[in-house]
Amino acid sequence: MGKRIGPFVENIVESSAACLIMMVQGNLLALNLGHWLIASETGLAAGTIAGLVILAAKIRRRWIISIVLGLVTFAVDSVIHSGEWLTFVPGAVMTGLGAALLSFLAGLALRRFRAKRKADHALESAARPKATAALESAARPKAAAGAKSPALGHPPGAGLGRARKT
Repeated sequence: MGKRIGPFVENIVESSAACLIMMVQGNLLALNLGHWLIASETGLAAGTIAGLVILAAKIRRRWIISIVLGLVTFAVDSVIHSGEWLTFVPGAVMTGLGAALLSFLAGLALRRFRAKRKADHALESAARPKATAALESAARPKAAAGAKSPALGHPPGAGLGRARKT
């Protein structure tokens, strides 16, 4: 996923998941299509708004991103569930806290995963040139200097590339 769209998708998923879990109060067996639709609406709105705020403010610290997502999720969830602006909905507080917690934990997990992948890649690339060079030199036939290919009558490697017009 691209570096520009990845944070938006991450925020949308975290906000939607928090809303979905809080809406059924943790009882995932009670989920139905209505819950999914409302949670998707909340997540899409909150994730997009939070992503735009984070992008515009150039926020890079994980805990600040989590707080922004939590506050925006709280506001959007309040509006969606009550239908009015600035109406206090107790469940929205829990949804905002859940989104902030999910965002923070997902950020920590992603950072550890990326650091491990980067370290593994560095180890592989450090070991690869030595092994590759050894394998290539062992597989390459040794030709005497000035020797000609028996089938073509010219030195090995000569005549490769585009033909010249004369």
